[in-house]
Amino acid sequence: MQLVQKQYLAIAAIAGCLLVSFTFSFAGEWVQTIKPEAHEVVVIKPPEPVIYPKISRDLGESGLVRVELLVGVDGLVLEARPITSGFARLDRACVNSVSQMAFKPLLRDGQVSRFKIIVPCRFILKSLDSVASAMEKQTK
Repeated sequence: MQLVQKQYLAIAAIAGCLLVSFTFSFAGEWVQTIKPEAHEVVVIKPPEPVIYPKISRDLGESGLVRVELLVGVDGLVLEARPITSGFARLDRACVNSVSQMAFKPLLRDGQVSRFKIIVPCRFILKSLDSVASAMEKQTK
């Protein structure tokens, strides 16, 4: 029996995030959540490194978790809702990472607005052999 060491990668990426919007009621007043343009979203504090849960690694759980962030007028995350990967541990790890992000407040038409953004976290299991092979190809 051959033991294969694994390299574990967990990536939270802000580039290419999906932007969503809608209007909803909050604390008895009408609050508009706008759809920002890609160039309007400025990350002040990037996500913390995602910690790949050991149990998930051992069980071979991998995949993409997308987290919908509601960002307040101050640029801080008010709410983080996972769009599930199918693995609760991976969902929690991604939420824990990206919920600490901070953004430049979004100014539109002289008003500071809340916005929603979807941030992906990709959990990838790779054997060291496949990583070494990929690195070898890059050096050629």
